[in-house]
Amino acid sequence: QGKMPIAPKFDNVQELSEGLAAVKMGDETDGKYGFIDTHVKMVIRPQFFFVGDFFEGLALMRDGDAFTGKYGFIDKRGKVVVTPKFIPIVTVSGNVQETKPEDVLI
Repeated sequence: QGKMPIAPKFDNVQELSEGLAAVKMGDETDGKYGFIDTHVKMVIRPQFFFVGDFFEGLALMRDGDAFTGKYGFIDKRGKVVVTPKFIPIVTVSGNVQETKPEDVLI
């Protein structure tokens, strides 16, 4: 009673979205996200600093830390389909409004 028969593999597991769940391996400093399927099979290896839920086959991802990383999109195989080149634009209230290419002056 109270013992885990299998050691935990992941430091964080998100809810399923389109049959995949984001999982984090590692701590807040160096942890990376990947995705597992409903059989807990790793289908996208942990390689992203942040990921969002899948929606219509795509998930938001970030390729670096929260201050210098850029955002793009991956498909359900982990292939980058929109190159990470966007930065978040945040309002004073802290809500993300939109993303702009890094070379656009704001």
